[in-house]
Amino acid sequence: MNVNKEKLAFFFTNKKYVAIIWCVLSVLIAFKQILRDRYNNYKIFKNVFWHLMDIKNLYLHYPNEYFDRNHYGPFFSIIIAPFALLPDILGGVVLNLALVSLFIYAIFQLNIDDKYKAILMWIITNELITSLLSFQFNIYIVSCLILSFAYITSQKEIKAAWLISIGFLIKLYGIVGMSFLFFTKNRAKLVLSFGATTIILMFLPALISNFDFVYQSYIDWFNTLAIKNEANKVLGNMQDISVFGLIKRIFNLPNLSNLIIIIPAFIIYSLSYFQYKNFKNPTFQLLFLCSTLIFTVIFSTGAESPTYIIAYTGVGLWYLLLNNRYHKFYMFLFILSVFLTTLSPTDIFPKFIREEYIIKYSLKALPCFLIWLVIQYQLIFFHKSKFESKIII
Repeated sequence: MNVNKEKLAFFFTNKKYVAIIWCVLSVLIAFKQILRDRYNNYKIFKNVFWHLMDIKNLYLHYPNEYFDRNHYGPFFSIIIAPFALLPDILGGVVLNLALVSLFIYAIFQLNIDDKYKAILMWIITNELITSLLSFQFNIYIVSCLILSFAYITSQKEIKAAWLISIGFLIKLYGIVGMSFLFFTKNRAKLVLSFGATTIILMFLPALISNFDFVYQSYIDWFNTLAIKNEANKVLGNMQDISVFGLIKRIFNLPNLSNLIIIIPAFIIYSLSYFQYKNFKNPTFQLLFLCSTLIFTVIFSTGAESPTYIIAYTGVGLWYLLLNNRYHKFYMFLFILSVFLTTLSPTDIFPKFIREEYIIKYSLKALPCFLIWLVIQYQLIFFHKSKFESKIII
């Protein structure tokens, strides 16, 4: 019996086994969704490349090709090109596998014990599945953020700059990778490298199109994002699963300005920077990473259910960092996040509850918001003894 328990424990704490399971899931999910013609996002993605090649507006509706619109930057055409050139069934499978492989690599770069890397991966597996089912590129964004953090904290500023630039030019909030700026001595090097790489990458699509069209595409992109931001504010839709949506929908305040919420939130987030004496502390750095991953999602009007692969990675890492994670308060918050955040899109909740309460009131954001507030308190009043020392390598 003890031997079986040891084998089971070894299986669940071996990062390589979890990585294999993730890769298998990515392939199976891609096949399933494509065969059932549920891969609209992939159709949007691949056509960003083909529309760029054909000098066609990247942000118009193309109902004969897909529904909804493209909301990614023109540079995205370069990233998606290798997959767009393949048949859909192969391109979709390879894309999902590539995204998951990059995510695995990013997690493996964190300076935490291998056992905790495996446990973290198990914790966020359901969110990964949610994102894969939608062919969402948020897996790429969270990978870029984690890798930029890992490179900055290991003084590899140029590598970090490339990743931050790529994330920024695909989805604007990739820029939050620059929030790790103070964890390196070579801050000027990081800033200058980011500026240079952004300029280089910004107009790289002109190599397969033309400069004027790419320039106009960036203008169209910003206009489209502004329109989308306004559309996201409509109460009860599938977007704005954020603190903005949470407050507006619960209290029926559709016209409440987001500034009333984001300004205090940004001030609270920024207070962490006054703990400059702990900037070199690996535990403080990881805790700040958790805060940033959650902040990026819960204070975005564009947040939807699959976006929470970013936030929930922060939640999982935070819980593992605690040395008193079995305290009733922390266990309550974590269990609440398991059910209300990561399991809320599943059939564990009846459809009526999902639609009339969880979606309608953006309740998926609630546990992450509460945990983010706790993290900010822990950062502002940081004390190393409150965190698990064995997790750091």
